[in-house]
Amino acid sequence: MPITIPDRKRVRITTTRKDQLRRFGGVAAQAFVNPCPVKITGGVNGPRVNNVIRATSANKQKGYVGFLIAGDIEAGATLNEEAVAIVNGCVIDGFAGVVPGDDVWIDPTATPAPEGVFSGLTHTDPATGAQPIGTGWTSTRILIFAR
Repeated sequence: MPITIPDRKRVRITTTRKDQLRRFGGVAAQAFVNPCPVKITGGVNGPRVNNVIRATSANKQKGYVGFLIAGDIEAGATLNEEAVAIVNGCVIDGFAGVVPGDDVWIDPTATPAPEGVFSGLTHTDPATGAQPIGTGWTSTRILIFAR
């Protein structure tokens, strides 16, 4: 079952598990219309600043680091352009189609079409051996696991 984002401006951290909240920085290596799961891609943009792209469950989600909570980000060209904040170990609100208590995976078949509601997440196990990245918290919230 796909999970959508009806209004990308309402995606936000609502509660945190302070002992597990982790924040990562990076530079967008591709444009992001909606918030979505991201992974580190090859190359760096400056000293130890990773480039990030949308994560898929291909290759068992290798490189996955967390959930980008912003949208309308153009692909960055330099270190000081299009920096992104990535989080995990927290509850994120702003989704639709979330089933409380069910595991959440990165959707291996999802493409950002239509981009307006794309989240890149699903409750359907992709059967690739990839581990879930979160669990449904409420009908609009997901606990994104710390990894």
